[in-house]
Amino acid sequence: MSRSMLVAGGGDRGHFLELKCVPTSTLKGEIDDFIAAGTTVIGKFVSLSFGANYEVDSPAAGAQVDGKIHAVKEDKVNDTYELTCRIWSFTDDQSNRYPAICIVQGPYSGTLVRRNTAECYSGSTFYQFSDGDTTARGNAVIAIDVPASGYCDVIMG
Repeated sequence: MSRSMLVAGGGDRGHFLELKCVPTSTLKGEIDDFIAAGTTVIGKFVSLSFGANYEVDSPAAGAQVDGKIHAVKEDKVNDTYELTCRIWSFTDDQSNRYPAICIVQGPYSGTLVRRNTAECYSGSTFYQFSDGDTTARGNAVIAIDVPASGYCDVIMG
């Protein structure tokens, strides 16, 4: 490899998850305004909102960001957008911040809440998640009942 190939710049590099996300109503309104004004949506920073499965919001000025919009597809049926977002971090329910490494899917038992940490279910079936009762586990529930009832997605840090 030539030395010139090692020059920094020229686009995103490093570790991030590319996830299909949905915007909050606030972010949807901003995207509507961007499109009406002819402004590109690609590259806009986002934060995981955890209000719905894979939901992202527009971060406040000065706030940490979790990723950025990489692609936008209009969803006319649901009057929203399907966003492809490059996610590189997340914050759990105790305000602990982690790098986003992967998404793990599995069955769960009990009641889960998005953004809460997940832990191994304490029953006789140790392949299920349950709502974490302690902090700083390095993960957060990002989606519940996907792809079917009784399964969840957990973002790992």
